[in-house]
Amino acid sequence: MRSAYSAFLLALPLLSANVQTAPFRPLRPIHSIHPGRPLQPSIAIAVSRYMDMPESRYDTLDYDENCVFHPPGFIRINGTPKKDTTCSCVDKLIKEIHRREGEAKRVQLGVLKHVMDEISRLRTSNQRYRVIAEECPFREVKGKSVACTTFNFTTGEVIIYLPPDTGVGLFSHELLHAYQFEQGSNSLADKATGDLFLLDQTDEYAAYERQAFFGDTVNNFREDDVYKHLPAKAIEFDNFRDSANTLLISNLIKKNDTSGLRKLSSDKKQAFRVTFDHKTWVTIYTPKP
Repeated sequence: MRSAYSAFLLALPLLSANVQTAPFRPLRPIHSIHPGRPLQPSIAIAVSRYMDMPESRYDTLDYDENCVFHPPGFIRINGTPKKDTTCSCVDKLIKEIHRREGEAKRVQLGVLKHVMDEISRLRTSNQRYRVIAEECPFREVKGKSVACTTFNFTTGEVIIYLPPDTGVGLFSHELLHAYQFEQGSNSLADKATGDLFLLDQTDEYAAYERQAFFGDTVNNFREDDVYKHLPAKAIEFDNFRDSANTLLISNLIKKNDTSGLRKLSSDKKQAFRVTFDHKTWVTIYTPKP
């Protein structure tokens, strides 16, 4: 089982020709951290615990008791205690991947390996990701459980709001948005609103494809008016163009203009990630007091 898990960490692209995804970026090692902030453990750090445990414990691991990610199990957002379910959500997803591995066809195996690669990338990130067990407080859809992925400009954390008792399908959708943010192909606001910025149709369609892969019913999402206004082509930090058709972020990176990048984040009301040297990734945002 460990050798199978190790194989999951290989950086493999999706093998399905009819699955539309944001462009895949190879893993890049992280050598430093966001200026002025301590190195932070990231989502799925507990995944590494699988490698050191007897195989008999794989199916009995209880992250509520054993998770070293966030020992208290609660965090405060705007002064209110919220239950942190990051480890249990990642645990359920990994177990579902392992369950499917034995019966997966070649194309399906490629998707499973890609998901594990994303988890590995997030695990080693200098950006902190959390999952909160409640419905998205910023969006309402009648008759549906709503999840969302946002950025907390006070703590510098990415927050995934996930309704309690949600299956792995919806979580895999939001986790892909976290991975898109991690690799600079998506940006996040504090209330799932604001300027669209780096969000495009490929980001959303890839997330819905992922959700459907893990068993959820997602009908006609390509025809949803909510997404039709989004750019059809993939927009990332290194190909984003402003109204003057200038590669704005790329030019700021070439000038090492961190203040310009932070101003852009402030103007757009969005956090985003960039790399200056193709090795180190940093999160760009202006912290709120």
